[in-house]
Amino acid sequence: MGIDDKITMPMILSSDYHQPVLLSRVTQALNILPDRKYIDATLGGGGYTIEIIKRGGRVLGIDLDQESLEYFKNNILDKLNAEEKRKVKI
Repeated sequence: MGIDDKITMPMILSSDYHQPVLLSRVTQALNILPDRKYIDATLGGGGYTIEIIKRGGRVLGIDLDQESLEYFKNNILDKLNAEEKRKVKI
């Protein structure tokens, strides 16, 4: 099972975290390529990070808000399969 089978964006974004309203524009501008490295400097609820992973990219997720990091670790990271987990560093 992959990320598409386990979680969906609406479930992730139903939290108190920022909804990535520019998701399609950002991912288009990034021109995400498999195994290319990206930095999500506002990890929040993980919306951008998850989309980058779904498209095959690798992500370093950082955030000044410790609660955002804990939210991602406790609510999102565990739902990723082993291959997807290898593509993200928090």
